[in-house]
Amino acid sequence: MKICSLLFSSGFKISRVLKPVNKMAKIIQLDTIEDLKPQITIAAKKLLSGGVIAVPTDTIYGIACLAQNKDAVDSIYKIKKRNPLKPIAISIADVKDISKWCNVTVPISLLHDLLPGPVTLVFQRSQQLNEYLNPDTDYVGIRIPDHSFIRGLARTVDGPIALTSANISDQQSPLSIKVKFQTFFDIFFILYMCVHSERSIPL
Repeated sequence: MKICSLLFSSGFKISRVLKPVNKMAKIIQLDTIEDLKPQITIAAKKLLSGGVIAVPTDTIYGIACLAQNKDAVDSIYKIKKRNPLKPIAISIADVKDISKWCNVTVPISLLHDLLPGPVTLVFQRSQQLNEYLNPDTDYVGIRIPDHSFIRGLARTVDGPIALTSANISDQQSPLSIKVKFQTFFDIFFILYMCVHSERSIPL
């Protein structure tokens, strides 16, 4: 399991590196939402190397990896102490990408009405999706979060991102990093703070 991971969190702009929360973790400020390319590049490299990152979404904080990487998906289950039979949804960048990873059975116009947004749609998975992701079901939940960072990241890695809440399984989903991420401070070496102007969740 790769434990050198990243956490991107929503917050106010701070131009300096913050004091480490412990010897393993530190918080680094991202720039404004208008220029996330450097941070997306860093996160993409971590995902493409098989790493797990923690990120803000349009709803709650989550942890993510490449859905097509079996070992990375296994890492998420270990980090969360999650039942291996419990599926993980995928996130992608754009509506046009949905049909690559699942069999769409509703009008495209409906997809555009619902997405991006805090909605998870469930379709039959396509053969292109990693067979080791949710192997006990023929279906997959798919999301397009209303969040520029996550969508930009999905475009950069050019594939689906396995994304689930950043909490120990069956515990409360994290709306703030101040308390809920204490559990993960031994996992995340670098904690990133990210301005999200469209729909921020609190620190």
